Amino acid sequence: MMTMKPIYLIILLFCFSSFTPLGEDGFKKEYRQADEWLKQHQQLIVSKAVMHGIQPRMLMAIVYPELVRYNAVYDFMETTALSILYVQSGARYADFSIGHFQMKPSFAEMVEQDALKLLNPTTLKMLNLQQGVRVDDEAQRRARINRLESIEGQLDYLVPSTGSLSSEPAQ
Repeated sequence: MMTMKPIYLIILLFCFSSFTPLGEDGFKKEYRQADEWLKQHQQLIVSKAVMHGIQPRMLMAIVYPELVRYNAVYDFMETTALSILYVQSGARYADFSIGHFQMKPSFAEMVEQDALKLLNPTTLKMLNLQQGVRVDDEAQRRARINRLESIEGQLDYLVPSTGSLSSEPAQ
C-alpha cells in the first residue's frame, strides 16, 4: 500500500473541508463581513492608493470579491501547511491563495519580476525589492510569504499590478 506524506494528507483534508453549503441567507454574512473589513482598513487602502495615484475605489473593487470568499480559519489552516511546502520547493509544488485578498505566491513573484524591470529605485525600495536578488530562492520565498500574510504587504503587490505606477525603468 502506498504511504502518503503527512503534508499531503493535511492538504487533502483541508480541500475536502473547505466545501461548505450556503445557508438560507446565501452570502449575506460574508458581504457584511467584507463591508466591515473595508471600513476598518479604509485608511490604509486610501493612503496606499493616493501614494501611487490610484483611485481607492478601484483597489476596493478589485479585492471585494476575495474578501467575500475569505475565511480566516480555513486560510490559517491551509496556508500553514502549504507555506512550508512553498518555501522549501517553490510555486511549482504549492501555489495557493493566501490572506484576505487571496493572492498566490506565483502572482507575487510575477509582480516582483515586472517591478524589478519597470520601476524606479525609490519605488523598489518602498516595495522592499532589490536589483540583483534572485526572486526564487528559499529566503525570498519565505520573505514573500511574510509579505503576503499582511494586509499592507498584499496592498504592495496589488498596487503595482494595477499598472498605474510609473513605468520608468529601474536604473
